[in-house]
Amino acid sequence: MNPRFCSVYEIFVCVKAGIVIKAHADLLMLISLVKEKGRRIDMSRRCDFCGKGPITGNNVSHANNKTRRRWLPNLQSMRHMTPEGKVVRVRVCSRCLRSGVITKPVKTAVKAV
Repeated sequence: MNPRFCSVYEIFVCVKAGIVIKAHADLLMLISLVKEKGRRIDMSRRCDFCGKGPITGNNVSHANNKTRRRWLPNLQSMRHMTPEGKVVRVRVCSRCLRSGVITKPVKTAVKAV
């Protein structure tokens, strides 16, 4: 499977299968399938849920000199439980973490015999 992003969080086009996926749950399922094969499918520094990425602008000195710079999103690598019950590792921004978009898996206690 060789997926290609048209838009990071809205439309996912699978080149070989020719399937257009618009639902968010299907997107997460496809991300987990490709990540299981050991390939990272999205660009780095981008939230898997909202698509937030780096933005660019200028540093402005007191003398009004302008130099280009980038602001990077606050991304965290988290484990997320999909609606199907699978646990996948995703990169999410702090806003998605605070808003409760991500569902953390519950750790089960191991009983001592």
